[in-house]
Amino acid sequence: MNDHHPASRLLRDATDGLEHDLAVDVDRIVRGGTARGRTLRRRRRVGTALAAAAVVGVIGVAAGVGPTLLGGEARTAPEYADQPVTEPVTTPTPTAEPTEAPVTPPAGQVDALVTVSAYDVPGIVGRELGGTVSDPLTQAPYGVSDERQDKMVHFRYDGTLTTVGIERADGLASCEALVDPADQPDGQPAGRCETRDGVLLLLHDETADGVTSRSVWAWRHGYVVSLVSYDSPDGRAEPVAPAPPISEADAVRLVTSEVWFGG
Repeated sequence: MNDHHPASRLLRDATDGLEHDLAVDVDRIVRGGTARGRTLRRRRRVGTALAAAAVVGVIGVAAGVGPTLLGGEARTAPEYADQPVTEPVTTPTPTAEPTEAPVTPPAGQVDALVTVSAYDVPGIVGRELGGTVSDPLTQAPYGVSDERQDKMVHFRYDGTLTTVGIERADGLASCEALVDPADQPDGQPAGRCETRDGVLLLLHDETADGVTSRSVWAWRHGYVVSLVSYDSPDGRAEPVAPAPPISEADAVRLVTSEVWFGG
């Protein structure tokens, strides 16, 4: 019998560190400090010259007016053509930094945390769908994967084998590639890709060796949540139900639920 749960489980937990070089332009800082010192000294010299000019102007006026008051001839005050002229200092107006608009995470980017343990999945399925669930099947050939970004658990729902998986979407092929007839032994599509309420789904019912399975995958938050329901207790033996007990509608509702994720 073909294995219908996601076969590729790649854990990409490590991220590369980022290094930033900080370059300090010492020459530019020194040149700036020197220029500011020169400006300060120039302003002090201008201030001193203006004060001196004011004093000389008062003396000149007194010298010109005094003889007139005393009956002498008026003399004009000397002109100071070389008096320094100050230039207005312009203070740059600070500009506000542009505000960046929020960016929507690209397709396939992880934007949520998987907050459930694989061992809790059977109980969640029973609570969400009703029915009778078993404990996780831990013996070979089943087993449980409970990594942070890689969950896979097998259990029985109403006496039939059920598999639920959660794995990183960037470790899998696209939906179109997964159903491509060219990659199937019988040349038939391995299901169909549909988008419902903005969520990409892979839907596939198959019968092989007398056993029927129903697979539903959903691309959510950068992960693929998958569920496979069989009509057989172990996926190989004689069916014990006329069809997989989890309907397509219930399977879609389960794999698209937010119950698996947190912020």
